[in-house]
Amino acid sequence: MISAETSYLFRHALLRDAAYHLHLPGDRARLHRLALEAIEALAGGRAPEGDGAHPTDAFAEELAGHAAGAGEEMREVEKRYLARGARHASRQNRDDAAERLWRRHAGLSAGAERGDSLGRAGSAAGNAGRQKAALALFEEALVLQQASGDRVREAQALGNLASATLDFGDVDESLRRFEQALALHRAAGDRSGESVTLNGLAILLRNTGRLPEAERAFEEILASNRAAGDLHREAASFGNLGAVYTETGRAEKAREAFSRALDNFRSLGERRHVAIAEANLATIDSVAGRLDDAEKHFKSALATHHDLGNRRSEGILLTNLGAHYANNGRPVEAESALDSALALHRETDNLRYEAATLGNLAILRRDAGRLDEALAVVDEALFLHRQFRNRRYEGIVLCDRSSIHLAAGRIESACKDWKDGVALLREVGDTGSLERKTVAMREACAAAGVTALDAASP
Repeated sequence: MISAETSYLFRHALLRDAAYHLHLPGDRARLHRLALEAIEALAGGRAPEGDGAHPTDAFAEELAGHAAGAGEEMREVEKRYLARGARHASRQNRDDAAERLWRRHAGLSAGAERGDSLGRAGSAAGNAGRQKAALALFEEALVLQQASGDRVREAQALGNLASATLDFGDVDESLRRFEQALALHRAAGDRSGESVTLNGLAILLRNTGRLPEAERAFEEILASNRAAGDLHREAASFGNLGAVYTETGRAEKAREAFSRALDNFRSLGERRHVAIAEANLATIDSVAGRLDDAEKHFKSALATHHDLGNRRSEGILLTNLGAHYANNGRPVEAESALDSALALHRETDNLRYEAATLGNLAILRRDAGRLDEALAVVDEALFLHRQFRNRRYEGIVLCDRSSIHLAAGRIESACKDWKDGVALLREVGDTGSLERKTVAMREACAAAGVTALDAASP
């Protein structure tokens, strides 16, 4: 049985559409134009071209719809409001809306302009956690920019595609595209584009365990961003340096860098990046034993990500929160957080953090005595880390697999994995992880009544 209210609403929509189509096309176009002009008049007049905020931005999508209905002569006005609506949506972290509006803008555009719109749609899709959609949009944008003959635009498209390719573990192809983009930016004298591309390359270096090279690159980029007075990029550079400091065991330097990033992002009012910086601070506080501070930052960041719909960032935070719970004797909460994180990583095609989460889940399975499950899960994690050539995490996971072999009484396998894992951690300079894994290993060996693996290994 249909309720009276539902029935009324359904019929109301039908009547509205019927009434709309009773108007002749020319009359409908005039009405749309009148509506467009009335809203513009109430909101300070027609919005100009460009990125600056304007009172019409809150109504931009509606205005684009009226411009579309007003006829072909209003096509440029429609495009203007689609672009303004997309930028407004991005400022509000409504990435789904931004992607949809940029796609509509692309549908009305051609050549390099269409390539720009597709690239922006790809960035919005990536922010929303739809990495496959982002990759496809960046590929289409690159074809258009190559055909346009505009080498700076081509370089920007190559950089976007390089970053998206790295998300799927194709390190060689990502590196090739970054190098192509860098050469084009330098040939055109585009210093801003060169800096953005160098940042992408530095992230690749960090993700593949080449931490000293990544650190030098991030320091150079930070100096460049400061000289340019770009507060957003300066904050991002502090965040990237903080990650390198974390991975090389310099917790206090990491905390300082993340705090600087947090202060900058707060001053800019960028809630998404504030939450990312808070989550990074939480991880550092957890490792340093500042448990109350860690939980405060984790909960604040998680609430923001959830509120903004940042599914990808929410998944990353849940992985780190799960590790925090596991390290502090809260296995039930840890498993819940990690299971939720794993689902989000798979939903958002975040293979790198899927691998990290699997590694953490393997340790929980080990501690619960589910050794066969632990070994299967840790092998999945190891496969993905090797695909991404992340030598730091490969070393960490090998040490963890060693502990699973040790728990199962497979001492020879445990010694081999320990030796290989330690070698990788020393190679990449991750002294913090090496110290923590060594303490855990010696405690496990003592409990099992066997010689410590670092003493047993040649």
